[in-house]
Amino acid sequence: MVKKMADNPLIFAMANPDPEISYEDAKEARPDAIIATGRSDYPNQINNVLGFPYIFRGALDVESVAINDEMKLAAVKALATLAKEEVPEEVSKKYGNEHIEFGPDYIIPKPFDPRVLLYTASAVAEAAIKTGAAKKIIDIDKYKESLMAKIDWTRNMMRNIYVLAKRNPKKIVFPEGDNPKIIWASSELADDQLAKPILLVDDKDKTIAKFEELHHCYQGIEFIEFKKSDLYEKFVQEYYKLRQRKGVTIRKAYKDMRSKYYFAPMMVKLGYADSEVGGVDATYPIVLKPALEIIGAEKGDNQVVSGMHWVKYKGKSIFITDTAVNVDPDEMELLDIISNGVEALKRFKFQPRVAMLSYSNFGSVRDKNTIKINRVIKLAKEKYPDLIIDGPMQANLALDPERLDHFYPFSNLTDRANFLVCPDLNSANIAIKLLSKLSNAHIIGPIMEGFDKPVQLVTRASDVRNIINLAAISGVDTLR
Repeated sequence: MVKKMADNPLIFAMANPDPEISYEDAKEARPDAIIATGRSDYPNQINNVLGFPYIFRGALDVESVAINDEMKLAAVKALATLAKEEVPEEVSKKYGNEHIEFGPDYIIPKPFDPRVLLYTASAVAEAAIKTGAAKKIIDIDKYKESLMAKIDWTRNMMRNIYVLAKRNPKKIVFPEGDNPKIIWASSELADDQLAKPILLVDDKDKTIAKFEELHHCYQGIEFIEFKKSDLYEKFVQEYYKLRQRKGVTIRKAYKDMRSKYYFAPMMVKLGYADSEVGGVDATYPIVLKPALEIIGAEKGDNQVVSGMHWVKYKGKSIFITDTAVNVDPDEMELLDIISNGVEALKRFKFQPRVAMLSYSNFGSVRDKNTIKINRVIKLAKEKYPDLIIDGPMQANLALDPERLDHFYPFSNLTDRANFLVCPDLNSANIAIKLLSKLSNAHIIGPIMEGFDKPVQLVTRASDVRNIINLAAISGVDTLR
């Protein structure tokens, strides 16, 4: 029977665990067949978990008096739409990092794709409202946002940042404009009106073709073929003026400005973009060095740039610095690192409570490092008289106010510290890497602070959501 079917037959063999015809037999008889079963060990698993929970979710949230055909069709169409979207890394990882793309072996979303909640429940709720089955009328856009918060932990962390970013979306230049992660991130940023992305590319038409291939919208995105840009000559001359007394010849200026990592910060420097987000295709120094040379630190050569990570653990936000730049900061550099973080926390609507971390507590061991921390605390209090800051102290005490009060009742920290300042890059970077692997903490970063104009560096391991979050943060940084 299967052999007699028309070209590309669609076969749903749904009996479980033994389908009416095995996947292997169907494929042997018709290699061109598109086959779905109820089993997870074959492509196209059709499981009721893709339907009932999310249909009920949408129906219950609008207090629907029935589940009508329009609501069921809305669920089907939502699944069909989602199947054609690019699949996030987090879903691929759940399935052994296999490449998942719409086609004969992927015609329906995977059961463990958390986006099914967003797509299906919102579609069902909207259909219930339109057909009069809903007793409770809701704003669908706000409902989608609430569903996003359930499947994306960063939505709650970043809510204030998103609100600020949406008020006045900024032009953000991405040097790696043809990278698939940047394509996805820029599409979401533009669609959500969090930013106005500018992508540096070699060939605009090829990049747009990539957008279409990956099923992402490119409306609201500006493309610049930077190697052919009319801005090139101007950027070369400006760069030469800026660096001619620091070893840059005119010949080197022409060569450097052929690099997207030099072109992007020059766009920010001269006001063609408000901020830069880059690094998904490169190591830190390749992106950091041009940004430091062209944009520089906020207060000149004597101030440092630093990076911090935002950690959400058990409902509490904690910021850890400097996780990215300064290897062994001296007193003034450490003070700058504190200042960078304090100003950032204030922009993010947090009251900074600073713990200066060490291996010792309040002078239990005195050496050059703990003496340095005491001096820095004094300088920080002079700069910020109302700042809550104390140390040196061990990390566990900084996060345990009851124990801190019991053993050291004189401490200025009467609540859990939310800004942890590590003594050097070794300790900070090791701490954040261990946290990311050994805990279920949610982490965003590194968040770069201290540049004269906003620059955010992403790592090559960054996922799309982290890129979006850092882009939103860079937009808010322009408000300082």
